[in-house]
Amino acid sequence: MIERRNGRVELTKYGQIFLESADSIILTLENAKHNINHTKQIENNTIEIGCIPTARENFLPHITSVFEKENSSTFHYIYHNGTSNQICLEVQNGNFDLGICSKIDTYSDLNFIPLYVENTFLLLQN
Repeated sequence: MIERRNGRVELTKYGQIFLESADSIILTLENAKHNINHTKQIENNTIEIGCIPTARENFLPHITSVFEKENSSTFHYIYHNGTSNQICLEVQNGNFDLGICSKIDTYSDLNFIPLYVENTFLLLQN
């Protein structure tokens, strides 16, 4: 399945076929695992939220409180701190149900809804 040529190791055509099939099988298993876990979370009213640290401390408690008041079910939240890029990637991959972060234009397949404006200042001593 591999050949050594001029000090390099290369896949044979059979090795390439095997690699592609193995990658496809692994992807199918990972998708099945993800779908099972996601279904379990839905059944348990679990919501996974990725958010930037400042939003988790200042904004998230308010929004989850409002959400629970508007819904008759009790929810369990799993919070994940991260950078905006990490959060977008995890939402895109289906690992987080939602994310609270800054908008990143390279994730054009995600819907970004403005929630609040956070004023950030540089402080200097006189």
